[in-house]
Amino acid sequence: MDTEVDPADAAPAPRRGPVPAAVWAVTALFGVLLVVSSVAAPLFHAPDEFVHADLALALVDDQHYPSYDGRRVSASVKRVAIPYFGPDARNPDKSADAAPSKDGRLDVNALGGTEGDPGGLYNQQPQHPPLYYQSLALFIRAERKVLPGTSPPALVTEIAVLRLLNAAFVLPLPLAAWAVATRLGGDRRVGTTAAALMLAVPQLSHIGSTINNDNLLTMLAAVLAVLLAGVVRGDRSWRTAALIALVTGLALLTKAFALLLLPGIAVAYLVAARRAGRWWPTLARATAAGAGAAVISGWWWIGNQVRTGSFAPNLDSVLVGEQPGFDPDIGFFLARFGAFFPSRFWGWFGLYSARVPLWIVGLATAALIGLVVLGMVAPVDRLRRSDLVVGLVPVGCFAVFVGQHAWSLYAMSGRTPFIQGRYLFPTLVPVMVVAAAGLVRVARRAAAAVAVAVGLLLHLVGFATMLDGFWGAPADGVADELRAVVAWSAWPGETIAVGAALGAVVVAGALAIIGLDLVSGRRARPVPAGTYRADGAGAATGPSRS
Repeated sequence: MDTEVDPADAAPAPRRGPVPAAVWAVTALFGVLLVVSSVAAPLFHAPDEFVHADLALALVDDQHYPSYDGRRVSASVKRVAIPYFGPDARNPDKSADAAPSKDGRLDVNALGGTEGDPGGLYNQQPQHPPLYYQSLALFIRAERKVLPGTSPPALVTEIAVLRLLNAAFVLPLPLAAWAVATRLGGDRRVGTTAAALMLAVPQLSHIGSTINNDNLLTMLAAVLAVLLAGVVRGDRSWRTAALIALVTGLALLTKAFALLLLPGIAVAYLVAARRAGRWWPTLARATAAGAGAAVISGWWWIGNQVRTGSFAPNLDSVLVGEQPGFDPDIGFFLARFGAFFPSRFWGWFGLYSARVPLWIVGLATAALIGLVVLGMVAPVDRLRRSDLVVGLVPVGCFAVFVGQHAWSLYAMSGRTPFIQGRYLFPTLVPVMVVAAAGLVRVARRAAAAVAVAVGLLLHLVGFATMLDGFWGAPADGVADELRAVVAWSAWPGETIAVGAALGAVVVAGALAIIGLDLVSGRRARPVPAGTYRADGAGAATGPSRS
């Protein structure tokens, strides 16, 4: 029996310093952007939001999770969603005068309850694992117990509350980016810049502040990225392996996309084993992490196989349709993919009716790719290229899967669903860490401030796009469009006004903190390029860039 103690388990090392005030300020800014986004998009005007909400609300009353094809949208959700969709959901132009009265809004029970409508639309969301939807249902049950009265709040109010819960899921992303950057050896500038770059994607704020199972997966993937950043720097502790198993298992209970995170885990442990020269102890921990994740989540996937004959059954053939004899055109598909994928990464909001201008999408895409390439070619501080590559492994996995599955649906149906740039959001933290290394190389001390300025500018464009695309009649000005936002919102006008004032104070304070950080030029001592455990402990390794 091998009783040798692994140095990674025993050797103490310096801990990382506290999170800088500028990073907390960036996180506060991100929170404000999420809240504004949650109000700026009409209810139900986000990808599949009405079916995500329908399933969560159904589980409040009946915790039994339906089979992948066993749920139809309830009449109550449909009754409320239809006025928000209007005659043309792709071009809503919702005016204040057309808004339903806020005094007459009913709760889900008064609208007919959460039973599925036998003749209604399929709700395809039960094809996904249950963790996200059961979590939302648990939150709503707690909300109803805490609030006074025997009736639930109005259905639209509960939708708005669930939007804020989703915003809370993704709120820690700037902190995760800072943690990954510093664990990999980046100094204060790189860590703060990585956090600030999380503000640069308006579509992330939009999806993150609406009801969508991507949000829980994105948060869990960000936590996993933090843990794996420690692994590649030499953290081979059993505790970290257990945390990786837990986080990965929860991700696999959220969405099948989590399977695409597994290659990154394997590569991270292989890098750690090669550097340590201790293959079997390291691979034993990697195996334990994988086995633990399988134990946590395997019951769901095996249950699917037993019940349906497939690990991941779906309704693609029903919802997308089949076109026998269709001859797919690879040129058409690649052109469509090349246009839609980046656009839906940066800012095609709602049901794609509000679109950030294409030239901005192209410029932002080119800038991000350029920064990532620069960060890989010439990493700053003690960042190592091989560590950064490990973080980008899931990016390739997600991109290839989206392309492959989108092609298969196109070849089956002649249609082009699934070309969604937002599917890269679970990989966004390591991408922005590499981009931060590139931006620091270019902008040096001003890198974080540049990232914040660009992020706020892109969000101003995004919010203006939403305001013009969603609200008011075509000839209405900004004042009328804002009136429409308030009239259709689930929140009272007074609540929106108070929230806007508080948000302005938070933004001003956050910008002041970031500005002071830039002016002072204070730089913390670079983080030692060494091993980090979940609590920051570990043994140092060399500063090689390879």
